[in-house]
Amino acid sequence: MLTLAFLAATPRMLREMSHDCTGVQVSAPPKPGEWAIVDVVRHLVEGDRDTLLPRLRRMLTESRPVFPPHPRLENDGADLATLLDVFERARADVVRILGALDGAGWAREGVSPSRGPLTVEAYAASTVAHDTEHLRQILRDHDAEAHHPPGIDHAVRHRRQSERRHERPVGRAREMDGVRGSV
Repeated sequence: MLTLAFLAATPRMLREMSHDCTGVQVSAPPKPGEWAIVDVVRHLVEGDRDTLLPRLRRMLTESRPVFPPHPRLENDGADLATLLDVFERARADVVRILGALDGAGWAREGVSPSRGPLTVEAYAASTVAHDTEHLRQILRDHDAEAHHPPGIDHAVRHRRQSERRHERPVGRAREMDGVRGSV
């Protein structure tokens, strides 16, 4: 499943995008009011460890739980290496839980304070979109040559192309199928 593959790849992509950054590049926002790399990773840690994992567990054990709002935590002062390790462990737990689900598990629901009712499948898809948004942010805000290998940009572009293919109108998909059949 592409969703699981992308979720599993995000920690590795973050490591690759930040491995050769200086301390200033990691901790200084690219512009006033924007997040530095360390802030993005801290946000992703909070999203997986403090929000997604507890909600997934409840969605899989309770009948349509209603979640309270989750306040943003204060900067805990953790360095990037620590945050990347924590994120990698939390994300591995998410992927392990999701990877063990059957169709009924993916269809279980919970109620988000900001998005209303969501299935596990929709929550996982929104997490992929959220990851993609922050990976793009890092790509946009930091010099591509100095901060990540070319494969990262390709992975984000491939994800975007894959999303577009799945959103093609039915008529266009049939037309393309006809082209494929004649090649």
